[in-house]
Amino acid sequence: MKPMLGMSGAAVFLALNALWIGPGQAATLPIEDAAGSSQYTEWEATKVKDGETGWGHCWSSSLYSDSAHTEYIAVKLQNSESGENHAVSSVTLTPRPDGRAFPKDFTIEYSTDPGNTWYAIPCEAHADYATPSSNTPITFSFDPISAYYIRIRATELSDDGSGNYAFQLDEIRVGGQDRMWPFHSSMADHPGATYGYKNHFDADVNNMFSIYGIARNEDQAQQMGSPWSSMLGGVCFWGESVSVSSHVLADKLGWLDHWWTPSIAKGHVHNIINSHDDDGYVWLSSTTHDYMGEGWHFDTNSKSLIGVGDLNCWNNDLTWLTENIDTLRSIMNYQLQNLNGANGLLIINDPNRPASGEYQNDGRFFSSSLKTGAASNYWDGWPFGYMSAYDNIYFYASLLAMYNLERQLGNWGDAEYYRSIATEVKANYNSLFWDAGKGRYIGCIDEDGAKHDYGFTFLNLEAMYYGLADQDKAEQIFSWLDGERTISGDTSTGSDIYTFKFAPRSNTLAAEAIQQNDSYWWYPNKNQFNNCTPNSVCTWGNYHENGGAIFAESFYDIMARIKYKGPDDAFQRLMAIIEEFHQDQLRRDPANNKGLHWKYGITGEYPESGLVPMVYLYGFMGISVDATNMTVKPQLPSDMSYLTAQSIKYNGAVLEITAYPNQVRIKAVSNPSNHVFYFLGKAVTGEFDITQPLVNGQATLIPEENMFALGVSSHAALLLEFMGILALSTFAIAKGHRRQNANC
Repeated sequence: MKPMLGMSGAAVFLALNALWIGPGQAATLPIEDAAGSSQYTEWEATKVKDGETGWGHCWSSSLYSDSAHTEYIAVKLQNSESGENHAVSSVTLTPRPDGRAFPKDFTIEYSTDPGNTWYAIPCEAHADYATPSSNTPITFSFDPISAYYIRIRATELSDDGSGNYAFQLDEIRVGGQDRMWPFHSSMADHPGATYGYKNHFDADVNNMFSIYGIARNEDQAQQMGSPWSSMLGGVCFWGESVSVSSHVLADKLGWLDHWWTPSIAKGHVHNIINSHDDDGYVWLSSTTHDYMGEGWHFDTNSKSLIGVGDLNCWNNDLTWLTENIDTLRSIMNYQLQNLNGANGLLIINDPNRPASGEYQNDGRFFSSSLKTGAASNYWDGWPFGYMSAYDNIYFYASLLAMYNLERQLGNWGDAEYYRSIATEVKANYNSLFWDAGKGRYIGCIDEDGAKHDYGFTFLNLEAMYYGLADQDKAEQIFSWLDGERTISGDTSTGSDIYTFKFAPRSNTLAAEAIQQNDSYWWYPNKNQFNNCTPNSVCTWGNYHENGGAIFAESFYDIMARIKYKGPDDAFQRLMAIIEEFHQDQLRRDPANNKGLHWKYGITGEYPESGLVPMVYLYGFMGISVDATNMTVKPQLPSDMSYLTAQSIKYNGAVLEITAYPNQVRIKAVSNPSNHVFYFLGKAVTGEFDITQPLVNGQATLIPEENMFALGVSSHAALLLEFMGILALSTFAIAKGHRRQNANC
């Protein structure tokens, strides 16, 4: 076995032992080999895996005269048909017979490669651990992590009762599942092959989801206590419902059958719609109307609607939807009426907010004396306002969300009304915000008609993701992002746009590059330290919104590449990200020129980081849900012959789906209510396991009740599906009049 290198000391985190281990029952994973940092004569490391307990069957490190030494014992999991990495969910340590020489300070660590790179499980870092009194096994349980090696690394030893200090153990047992969870592809199936990136690629994607998606293994107690925590890991929520995280939570967790996350996703996505003013304006959080007292944000309504729409397409909760549809319509009507959206473009010009004397969302250059140039959305450094290209992306998406929500209730007239406005928004968006000379979307047209463009990569990526760009525009955008062409005047060009590798720079033209009346197009949040004047903390490259990077944008980047450039191009981008992730799991937060940790948006209050690994599910597998059905449209890169996702909860059933280039396998692991589904025309129920060839490059799974609720004959629907032209929206037969007035 290859010797295992040491690792720098890990921070001590609160232990949060989760008992859930993923699909199926936990198994004891076979251990192939063991190695220690040192060993005492006849106390060999391999004895921790010999299956026998008692004196003569223990491992011991070297003996010392004091406790301040670092020692470790590591085990290699046995290869199996699924490859080297496994879904590990527990580690059981059996002390020596009298319990002594068990470490006081230790961390459970893992490796996804042959012991070259080690990571700590933050919730399994223990300090001042009490010395056991016997050899009763001690089990440490956690959410599944993908691992090839497990290591227990002690940094403070305890005594052996004879005046020595050492790390000693009788047995190590590792529990979990053979296959990685929740994703597994053909790249992991290389037992006995030369170890390379393919063997740990899936493991890294899964662990990215564990850290930044579920985040159960992170330090939840401290993070949940403070919404602005700087602790590592992508938290699931900020301690309370936050409207601009609704769509993120729904996309990260709305699909997942997990003991801990459904209540978080459903509770927060649902609860935030109850925090609104009488006119329908949705608050930033359940206790905060505006953005921390610094201004009003206008992406709150759209993102809360998108979150509800996404979540309800997964769970088909018509009871909740029926009870809350009037609230959802009120939230949409705020955008349609107060912000002009009914006319085909969201215009931030609310007559009631901001009030006179408050910072105005007019899109102009910031001026503290005139109270003008406030931020209007998630990107709180930039004063998007009036005609905001960013806010209109999400207005467009929220219209499509309401289209699906109304379809779920069979309100076809209302649904078509929202879709018709979305069509107008898309046309207006491309007419107003596309800069044909630069070949990219601009950021804003302010109240004076001035256009503002700082090379917003995030805006262009998200516009493509939500389908606002056609193929020609997308090719122009990517030729700029990929450095194939240079836009005159930009601060960042060529390969420098992806200098951070895990994501592109947020913008390519520095905020401080343009001045107007000694002002910058930047909102300093009433804080003298948060501005882009020369030598300030938010100048180019010192802030994640101005030359820095936000990790979540890589989700939109990869998804857009799959759509417009193909899966192999997208996979190259994911490979570059995984190469960075493999180094330190992106647990990095470097200080800027003023010592503030503002350069990157990865950890802490960035739950959106958990979107990135979802490219496996939504992108390469091509899984999507709408009001009537689930669609699987595989877009596999050439490196993959199949890709599996487990623990997918759809319409009450728990599914395992495997996408191949030409077929799809759907296995119902659990279907407690015996829902009937139509899988490409074949009726299935119970715990089915069916493989079907693709029709026109995709497969659909339709809950039976969805067809009947829409008044569609099952035979007619199945016939159309076989023909590859199923479009249930065409069956809008007298299900409600077209909404002529948004207040109807």
